Amino acid sequence: MKLDPQYTSDNTPSYRTLCRWAAENLPAARDWYASAEAEVRVICELEHWDHAHFTGILSVTSPRCSVRRNIRIALEYVGNGRLLDNVFKSIRRSVEIWNEHKVIKGPKTSAFYAALMGDKNAVVLDTHMANLFGVEQKFAFRRKPEIAYWTKVVRKIAHRLDAEPRAAQAALWYAQKYRIGEYPEGFPIVEEYRNWVRHDRQFPASGVIESIDDDISFNPAELEDQF
Repeated sequence: MKLDPQYTSDNTPSYRTLCRWAAENLPAARDWYASAEAEVRVICELEHWDHAHFTGILSVTSPRCSVRRNIRIALEYVGNGRLLDNVFKSIRRSVEIWNEHKVIKGPKTSAFYAALMGDKNAVVLDTHMANLFGVEQKFAFRRKPEIAYWTKVVRKIAHRLDAEPRAAQAALWYAQKYRIGEYPEGFPIVEEYRNWVRHDRQFPASGVIESIDDDISFNPAELEDQF
């Protein structure tokens, strides 16, 4: 496949290179979304939180922050009812819209929500993906044709590797992390949840601390057997 010059730049890797990077990182990244989905479900079950609502908050608060900070924001908001300091006004507005209408407007955040809710065909296009594809940051993934094009590319790579599109995207995200000298990690919601329960929770729930180590220890493939 030859990449369309309309959506590429001089810094864009070839399609063959993207496939190679995805293949190299797929073993580590394949279950990123599946594991995150499973762990979020368990935590919501423990807390008696609405799973879709928590995932929505997690998604709309994800722009322009690290994965760990994103999780902390969501836990604090759903668990204690407040947004952490220094949350952007645009994100506060997105939280309001989600609460009022259960709508996620951004293409990145809506795809993130879909992937965490189990949509295997979802493709999340964020800043790291824009950098990987050599897309100009100022205008990255703001046009529908560009979003559709790169989503199609990731899905073609997924098909070539016999992987879920969300898994192929995670593998490419890992590749970009390595390219910029960072070590990609899984979705650290279990660790952050434990810290939140022990140090930041304002309304303790009986038995959560005692059960968390036992309850979150299963293979994502067993998700259907857990509930």
